[in-house]
Amino acid sequence: MQSNPKPYHIIAAYIILIAIANFEANFFIEKMPSLFQNLEYMTAALFTHNTFSSFIVLTTMYCTATLIYHLPERFRKREEPILKHYNLLAAGVAVIIIVASFFRIVNFPVTTKSILLSIPIAAIEACGIYIAASAGIQRKISFMVILQIIVIFLLGAITETALITCIMNRYL
Repeated sequence: MQSNPKPYHIIAAYIILIAIANFEANFFIEKMPSLFQNLEYMTAALFTHNTFSSFIVLTTMYCTATLIYHLPERFRKREEPILKHYNLLAAGVAVIIIVASFFRIVNFPVTTKSILLSIPIAAIEACGIYIAASAGIQRKISFMVILQIIVIFLLGAITETALITCIMNRYL
Protein backbone atom coordinates (compact mmCIF):
# COMPACT_ATOMS: atom_id res chain seq x y z
CA MET A 1 0.00 0.00 0.00
CA GLN A 2 1.45 3.33 -1.07
CA SER A 3 0.61 6.44 0.88
CA ASN A 4 0.67 9.85 -0.75
CA PRO A 5 2.54 12.55 1.11
CA LYS A 6 0.51 15.42 2.48
CA PRO A 7 0.71 18.76 0.65
CA TYR A 8 2.53 20.42 3.54
CA HIS A 9 5.28 17.77 3.37
CA ILE A 10 5.78 18.54 -0.30
CA ILE A 11 5.82 22.28 0.36
CA ALA A 12 8.38 21.79 3.17
CA ALA A 13 10.58 19.68 0.87
CA TYR A 14 10.24 22.34 -1.82
CA ILE A 15 11.33 25.13 0.55
CA ILE A 16 14.32 23.06 1.72
CA LEU A 17 15.31 22.31 -1.89
CA ILE A 18 15.06 26.00 -2.82
CA ALA A 19 17.31 26.94 0.13
CA ILE A 20 19.91 24.29 -0.77
CA ALA A 21 19.77 25.22 -4.46
CA ASN A 22 20.22 28.91 -3.63
CA PHE A 23 23.32 28.12 -1.57
CA GLU A 24 24.62 25.83 -4.32
CA ALA A 25 24.01 28.39 -7.09
CA ASN A 26 25.78 31.16 -5.14
CA PHE A 27 28.71 28.82 -4.45
CA PHE A 28 28.78 27.73 -8.11
CA ILE A 29 28.85 31.32 -9.40
CA GLU A 30 31.48 32.37 -6.86
CA LYS A 31 33.80 29.43 -7.56
CA MET A 32 33.20 29.15 -11.32
CA PRO A 33 36.62 30.40 -12.50
CA SER A 34 38.47 27.99 -10.21
CA LEU A 35 36.13 25.12 -11.14
CA PHE A 36 37.13 25.43 -14.79
CA GLN A 37 40.71 24.55 -13.87
CA ASN A 38 39.83 21.02 -12.73
CA LEU A 39 37.73 18.74 -14.95
CA GLU A 40 36.43 16.59 -12.09
CA TYR A 41 35.27 19.60 -10.06
CA MET A 42 33.68 21.16 -13.12
CA THR A 43 31.79 17.97 -13.95
CA ALA A 44 30.64 17.58 -10.34
CA ALA A 45 29.56 21.22 -10.13
CA LEU A 46 27.60 21.08 -13.41
CA PHE A 47 26.00 17.77 -12.42
CA THR A 48 25.01 19.07 -8.97
CA HIS A 49 23.66 22.33 -10.36
CA ASN A 50 21.57 20.67 -13.07
CA THR A 51 20.32 17.90 -10.78
CA PHE A 52 19.18 20.38 -8.13
CA SER A 53 17.40 22.35 -10.82
CA SER A 54 15.58 19.27 -12.08
CA PHE A 55 14.58 18.22 -8.57
CA ILE A 56 13.14 21.69 -8.01
CA VAL A 57 11.11 21.24 -11.21
CA LEU A 58 10.03 17.79 -9.99
CA THR A 59 8.87 19.03 -6.59
CA THR A 60 7.23 22.13 -8.08
CA MET A 61 5.17 20.04 -10.47
CA TYR A 62 4.33 17.50 -7.77
CA CYS A 63 3.30 20.29 -5.41
CA THR A 64 1.14 21.88 -8.14
CA ALA A 65 -0.61 18.60 -8.92
CA THR A 66 -1.15 17.81 -5.24
CA LEU A 67 -2.62 21.23 -4.56
CA ILE A 68 -4.92 20.87 -7.60
CA TYR A 69 -6.13 17.50 -6.32
CA HIS A 70 -6.89 19.08 -2.94
CA LEU A 71 -8.91 21.95 -4.42
CA PRO A 72 -12.69 21.95 -3.98
CA GLU A 73 -14.54 20.47 -6.96
CA ARG A 74 -15.79 23.80 -8.32
CA PHE A 75 -12.23 25.17 -8.58
CA ARG A 76 -10.69 21.95 -9.83
CA LYS A 77 -12.62 22.01 -13.13
CA ARG A 78 -10.53 24.90 -14.42
CA GLU A 79 -7.26 23.29 -13.42
CA GLU A 80 -7.94 19.77 -14.74
CA PRO A 81 -6.55 20.46 -18.26
CA ILE A 82 -3.14 20.93 -16.64
CA LEU A 83 -3.30 17.41 -15.26
CA LYS A 84 -4.77 15.87 -18.42
CA HIS A 85 -2.27 17.48 -20.82
CA TYR A 86 0.83 17.09 -18.68
CA ASN A 87 3.02 16.38 -21.73
CA LEU A 88 2.49 19.89 -23.10
CA LEU A 89 3.21 21.44 -19.72
CA ALA A 90 6.36 19.35 -19.21
CA ALA A 91 7.63 20.17 -22.71
CA GLY A 92 6.89 23.86 -22.16
CA VAL A 93 8.78 23.87 -18.86
CA ALA A 94 11.76 22.15 -20.51
CA VAL A 95 11.84 24.63 -23.41
CA ILE A 96 11.55 27.66 -21.11
CA ILE A 97 14.39 26.46 -18.88
CA ILE A 98 16.68 25.62 -21.81
CA VAL A 99 16.02 28.96 -23.54
CA ALA A 100 16.58 30.82 -20.27
CA SER A 101 19.88 28.99 -19.74
CA PHE A 102 21.08 30.11 -23.20
CA PHE A 103 20.45 33.72 -22.19
CA ARG A 104 22.24 33.32 -18.85
CA ILE A 105 25.61 32.47 -20.42
CA VAL A 106 28.17 34.91 -19.04
CA ASN A 107 31.95 34.65 -18.62
CA PHE A 108 32.00 32.29 -21.56
CA PRO A 109 32.97 33.05 -25.16
CA VAL A 110 29.59 33.06 -26.88
CA THR A 111 29.99 32.39 -30.57
CA THR A 112 27.77 30.80 -33.14
CA LYS A 113 29.95 27.69 -32.97
CA SER A 114 29.64 27.39 -29.16
CA ILE A 115 25.86 27.82 -29.34
CA LEU A 116 25.56 25.22 -32.11
CA LEU A 117 27.77 22.80 -30.19
CA SER A 118 25.71 23.25 -27.02
CA ILE A 119 22.46 22.21 -28.73
CA PRO A 120 23.08 18.46 -28.07
CA ILE A 121 23.74 19.26 -24.40
CA ALA A 122 20.54 21.30 -24.29
CA ALA A 123 18.67 18.34 -25.79
CA ILE A 124 20.07 15.97 -23.14
CA GLU A 125 19.16 18.36 -20.33
CA ALA A 126 15.72 19.03 -21.84
CA CYS A 127 15.03 15.28 -21.67
CA GLY A 128 15.92 15.27 -17.97
CA ILE A 129 13.76 18.31 -17.27
CA TYR A 130 10.88 16.81 -19.26
CA ILE A 131 11.05 13.56 -17.28
CA ALA A 132 11.16 15.50 -14.00
CA ALA A 133 8.24 17.74 -14.93
CA SER A 134 6.03 14.97 -16.30
CA ALA A 135 6.69 12.64 -13.35
CA GLY A 136 5.96 15.46 -10.94
CA ILE A 137 2.70 16.56 -12.55
CA GLN A 138 1.53 12.92 -12.77
CA ARG A 139 2.55 12.42 -9.12
CA LYS A 140 4.48 9.29 -10.13
CA ILE A 141 7.84 9.74 -8.46
CA SER A 142 9.77 6.50 -8.08
CA PHE A 143 13.33 5.35 -7.65
CA MET A 144 13.57 4.61 -11.37
CA VAL A 145 12.43 8.12 -12.31
CA ILE A 146 15.00 9.68 -10.01
CA LEU A 147 17.69 7.32 -11.34
CA GLN A 148 16.79 8.28 -14.94
CA ILE A 149 17.09 11.97 -14.07
CA ILE A 150 20.45 11.46 -12.35
CA VAL A 151 21.91 9.42 -15.24
CA ILE A 152 20.70 11.92 -17.84
CA PHE A 153 22.23 14.85 -15.99
CA LEU A 154 25.47 12.96 -15.36
CA LEU A 155 25.79 12.35 -19.10
CA GLY A 156 24.93 15.99 -19.72
CA ALA A 157 27.57 17.20 -17.23
CA ILE A 158 30.27 14.99 -18.77
CA THR A 159 29.37 16.17 -22.28
CA GLU A 160 29.22 19.80 -21.17
CA THR A 161 32.62 19.54 -19.46
CA ALA A 162 34.14 18.07 -22.63
CA LEU A 163 32.61 20.84 -24.74
CA ILE A 164 33.76 23.64 -22.42
CA THR A 165 37.26 22.16 -22.30
CA CYS A 166 37.42 21.94 -26.09
CA ILE A 167 36.16 25.50 -26.57
CA MET A 168 38.44 26.96 -23.89
CA ASN A 169 41.46 25.18 -25.37
CA ARG A 170 40.32 26.17 -28.87
CA TYR A 171 40.18 22.59 -30.14
CA LEU A 172 36.93 23.35 -31.95
